[in-house]
Amino acid sequence: MAAPVSAQTASQAAAADWQAGIRQRVAAEDLPGALARAEARLAESADDLEARGWRARILGWLGRWTEAEADYRRVLERAPKDVDILVGLGRTLRALDRPAEARDCFRAALAIDPRNAEAEQGLASVRAAPRHHLSVNADADRFNYTPQGAQAYAAAVRSDWTPRWTSVVGARFDHRSGVSAARWSGALTARLPARSALTVGGSIGRDHGIVSEGEIFADIGRGFTFDRSRFIRGVEVNLQARRLWFEAADVITVAPGAIVYLPRDWMLSVAVTAARSRFPDVGAEWRPSSVTRLTFPVAVVVTGHIFFAAGTENFALVDQIGRFSAKTVGGGARVRLPGGREVTGYIAYQARTQGRSQTSVGFGYVVRF
Repeated sequence: MAAPVSAQTASQAAAADWQAGIRQRVAAEDLPGALARAEARLAESADDLEARGWRARILGWLGRWTEAEADYRRVLERAPKDVDILVGLGRTLRALDRPAEARDCFRAALAIDPRNAEAEQGLASVRAAPRHHLSVNADADRFNYTPQGAQAYAAAVRSDWTPRWTSVVGARFDHRSGVSAARWSGALTARLPARSALTVGGSIGRDHGIVSEGEIFADIGRGFTFDRSRFIRGVEVNLQARRLWFEAADVITVAPGAIVYLPRDWMLSVAVTAARSRFPDVGAEWRPSSVTRLTFPVAVVVTGHIFFAAGTENFALVDQIGRFSAKTVGGGARVRLPGGREVTGYIAYQARTQGRSQTSVGFGYVVRF
């Protein structure tokens, strides 16, 4: 009897050894090393459910969701009541944008363990979200070269009709130099394969010489995700083209940009704009500008941002095109409130040529329903 007992003890020690090795590598954020250790164990024992479960978890942490799903399902074929595996599969399906299947997994886990906190949190994360998003904003500008300021008020409703289609309709009211103007806008977004999206839209209204008479635009973008172990977790690239009509000008802008997702929910966005302004009987010129924005978490419900922008802008004189350059710095915050509500705010300072400056502040409120 001694030999079987010794063999069993050795087997248990070996199992504890490879699992300890995986945990050490995970703690050291060496996910590729942890994955290699789990796969080495599976090479020794292909039916080891613990190793298969570890491989599924690590694949999910690396963002290899499709492979993770396959491993989770292999474990569930033989252990259908394993709560940890059900929760892991639910998270994987949520990441694969399959919320209905994810809800089924979280509910199955709660049916087995009603007090499982991870399953409760997972189920809450995939409950049907509000389809509509109402935002209301107010902005005020003050200038050092004129006693008259400017104000703007805007409201927009975003509606997610299906996982593929989203619409936005809105209105904006501007008041500047004693003159008021109003614009109405609309846009439609289609989510395409390969993490891509296309948005088209425009605006029109009573300009009264202080805003554009009309506008059309198109924006196309694509997202890329990388392993969580990398410094850059993902990138979104996009290209936006606009055409605006003013009372005395025709403006075209082309703006490529990118958003870089960094560790701990930091984000860096960069955009460069080339603007072509054309005036009657004067001609046209291209002018560049750029903006860089860094977004970062401040607290559990607070996100902050800072930004810097620089560029030049054209305007028409009697027989020539004039221009001024400007640099803008600013920052703001977003506070998430219960019930899907948000409060936002920002402040910015712009220094222009000829000693001119502009100070802007804005506030916003968002509610979902």
